[in-house]
Amino acid sequence: LIGGEILFQLPFFFIAVYAFHLRRNWIREPLIIYASHAITQILPIMLYFMLHPDTPPETQPALIALYSPFALVPIWLLAHALCKPVLFLDSPDCRKKAR
Repeated sequence: LIGGEILFQLPFFFIAVYAFHLRRNWIREPLIIYASHAITQILPIMLYFMLHPDTPPETQPALIALYSPFALVPIWLLAHALCKPVLFLDSPDCRKKAR
């Protein structure tokens, strides 16, 4: 799981920040792939914390609270990217097509 994070998620973070900052619509498809990957990475980790007998019950709420943003943000990004075929209507990509 950590290898996937280092090789895939970390570099993508910088690419996504660049694309969001410049409001580029080409980020939509990579965003769908990234969010799907991130969700499939974090959910097993959270389930491990909740179900594994070695995890003390008193630490479970804190662990879930700490890890939930790492699940909720990719879920929101995935929903956002799937529901909008064009992420940024005022992007330079859209302005070129309008001319």
